[in-house]
Amino acid sequence: MLLDLSQLEFISAAASVLFLSTVQRARYYGPNSNGRLNVVVIEPKDPVIKGLLSSTGLLAALSCFRDKDFEQLFLTGSNYLTGNIPKKDAKRLSEHICKKYKLDKLPNRLSTAIDEGLLNVLHHAYSDKTHSFMKSRWWACAQVVEDENKRKHLQCIILDRGVGVASSIAKGYPDKLNMNLDSAAIQFAMQEGVTSTGKDGRGLGSEDMKHPIELSCENDFLCIYSHKGEVKFDKQNVTVLQHLDTVSSTIIEWSLEFDD
Repeated sequence: MLLDLSQLEFISAAASVLFLSTVQRARYYGPNSNGRLNVVVIEPKDPVIKGLLSSTGLLAALSCFRDKDFEQLFLTGSNYLTGNIPKKDAKRLSEHICKKYKLDKLPNRLSTAIDEGLLNVLHHAYSDKTHSFMKSRWWACAQVVEDENKRKHLQCIILDRGVGVASSIAKGYPDKLNMNLDSAAIQFAMQEGVTSTGKDGRGLGSEDMKHPIELSCENDFLCIYSHKGEVKFDKQNVTVLQHLDTVSSTIIEWSLEFDD
C-alpha cells in the first residue's frame, strides 16, 4: 500500500486519527486473512508539514501493526495511540496525557469523559462478528495546540470503526428516530437518560461526556461525528449537521482551553 503524502498541506487532528485507523485496519487485514499489507509512506515535501507529522508521532504510528508497536506509542509519548482493552486503556490514556504535559490531573473532569467514551466503544461500537483485531479497538490523538491568539488548547480525540451511533441506539429506541439521519441519532443519544439498552436509570454517560464543556471557557467544544452526522456542543449552543459523505466511524473530540 503506497501512501503519497507528498502534496499534503493540511490535515486536521480528527482527520489524522481517521487516516491512521484506516491504514492500520487495512494493514492488519492484509490482502487475505493470513497476510499483512506492506505500507510505504511518501513523506510531505513541505518541511514544516513533514516536521509536524514526525513530531506528533503520526509518521511513526502509521508504521505500527503489532501489539508491541502499539505499546511503543505509549512509551515514546506519541500523540497517537490505539488499544483494544477500553476499561484499562481509559486510565492509561488519561495518565499518558498528564505525563506528557506535566499535569497533576486532566482539567474539567476530562478523565471521566474519556472513561465514558471508551466504555461506549466496549459496550456499543462493535458487533459480535467483528474481526479479533478490531474488537473493542479504539484510536486516539491527544495534544496541546496554539490558536492564532497564542492561547493553548488541549485536544483529545477518540475514534472507533464500529456500527455507529444510529445503529447502536436503535436497539433501545427502534421507533423514536429517523434512522436515515445520523445527526438526529447523535443528538438523541446525547440526551440524559438515553441508552441503547432502553432501560431506566441508565444513559447517564452522555452527561459525563458533556461536563468538560459545561465547566469550561466559551471557546471550548465537544464534537461528535458518526458516519454522516455531526453534533457540536459548546457552552451556549448545540450545532447539528448532516453531511453527504460518511466518515465510516464514530469520532469524539474535546477541545479545552489549556493553561500551563
